[in-house]
Amino acid sequence: GKVLACMKHELPGELGGDHRDGAVTVRSAGGHTALQPYYVSHRIYRGKDRLEGLPATFGHPEETMTLEITMEDPVLGVRFLLSWSIFSDNDAVMRSLRVLNCSDAPVRLEKALSLSLDMDCTDPDQKPFRLLTLDGMWVRERHMNYRDIGYGFQGVSSNRGETSHHEQPFLGLVSPSATQHQGEVYGFHLVYSGNFRGQVERDSYDTIRVTLGINPDRFSFTLQPGESFQAPEGVMVYSCQGLGGMTHTFHDLYRNHLIRGIWRDKKRPILINNWEATYFDFDSDKLLDIARAAQKAG
Repeated sequence: GKVLACMKHELPGELGGDHRDGAVTVRSAGGHTALQPYYVSHRIYRGKDRLEGLPATFGHPEETMTLEITMEDPVLGVRFLLSWSIFSDNDAVMRSLRVLNCSDAPVRLEKALSLSLDMDCTDPDQKPFRLLTLDGMWVRERHMNYRDIGYGFQGVSSNRGETSHHEQPFLGLVSPSATQHQGEVYGFHLVYSGNFRGQVERDSYDTIRVTLGINPDRFSFTLQPGESFQAPEGVMVYSCQGLGGMTHTFHDLYRNHLIRGIWRDKKRPILINNWEATYFDFDSDKLLDIARAAQKAG
């Protein structure tokens, strides 16, 4: 039979025979981090629960389905709720992770990645996927950066306390023959604006593990008995219509299932950025002059 190191995992732990980078790290009161989540149960229901304290996609219960998988490490007494959600009008798949301390002792959560997906490293034509990331700088945001996926780790991250024009919480796996209109593309995005890490790991079995979530560097969260931690929502998109198909799916999802408020389906007010125009030398008259000039320009 297969060994853990070459199997595809729903929620990879640490130090349990799978030597690839895991998606969760929990340190016990005694300092141990070995973790092996086991399947407990699952349920399928209409609708989608809100993520406490976090932005997340939403939809009417009649157009939304969720698969909730419960896993647990019986030694640590820590339970994991993995939610997969879909909408009837969009091809994206949403995934979130909630960690619950069901033991009678405190534990320290040191990694809780929202997305983890194990997949083959080649497209149907047996050509290896390429990694796409978005990076940049002021006035040159969102540059498309392609690279081959070699053995080991590569990806993007931020410890700035925010996402920014430097790095985006996005990973793409792109078939070498993909264009804007055709070819296979997998897209992964995190609905979160803080520290993040997106990583692709290729192992000796030519399996790719994609992980995306809160950056585990400098992350530590203590869970007392009975407490829980909710990780941000991750989004996965598959397109057989190239980069354009992936982009349209993300756009439609966020336009219809993430943006809230009265301006969601209306023309929105214009935000004035007066930084380079006035620096700190501004008053209401100067701002109104800028607004009038913008209105005149259309």
